[in-house]
Amino acid sequence: MKQFAMYRKVEQQWIQPQSYVALELVGQEHNFLDWLHSSFYISKTSHQWSRNKPEPIAFQVMRDGNFLVFELIQNAELIIRCDSLKLAGCIVQSIARRLKLVNQSSKSEFPHVDKQLAETFINWEEFQVTKRRMTTSLAEKMQIMQLFLVRMENCRILGNWSELATDCTDMLNVSNQAMTDWEMRNANTKEVSNELKEINRVIQLASELRTGTHKSQFLTACRKALQEKSLNQLRNCLWQSHL
Repeated sequence: MKQFAMYRKVEQQWIQPQSYVALELVGQEHNFLDWLHSSFYISKTSHQWSRNKPEPIAFQVMRDGNFLVFELIQNAELIIRCDSLKLAGCIVQSIARRLKLVNQSSKSEFPHVDKQLAETFINWEEFQVTKRRMTTSLAEKMQIMQLFLVRMENCRILGNWSELATDCTDMLNVSNQAMTDWEMRNANTKEVSNELKEINRVIQLASELRTGTHKSQFLTACRKALQEKSLNQLRNCLWQSHL
């Protein structure tokens, strides 16, 4: 069975996907066509690419009805249009293996992924700010409880039982507040971890749009963007072709 057997060639009109990835295939146009015929169920006579007037070729995903479109531009640029970042990466890697593209860069646009990434990144930053604030609050309450312990010991030595009882009650209240802060901080830590996992998931999927040194440089640049907490820098790494 061919790798993309669940994709049906569309002869009539199709809905243009909003997202794409573009590769340069200088001198590899015929090899790409060989890959296309070996990976999809398509008759070699059903579609011909003209060098002077190339026509897009479209497929429909039989699982969900979404469309996948290939365009081969005259300057040997291949445009793969689909709204699934995972599918785009799978196709790029399949083409790279067949055409032996060991160091392949790309440029891409995935608006819906970029929008979700921005929202996730902002949430991640906000959760981190909240986590730091909760950590500070918890530390302050721990210091207050330590002071209460010192005061209570002094009251015990001096036999000041009424003040000791008052301090015990106050320390219990602070302890309950600290426990609430700890539970909230623990939940917040999980949220920070979940948001970071989602960001890394997008980075890993986007890394599949490249091969070789371009892929490794891309991952390094993304890690730097995360360390610097720069959303614009991360976006630039994800979709641009200069890496």
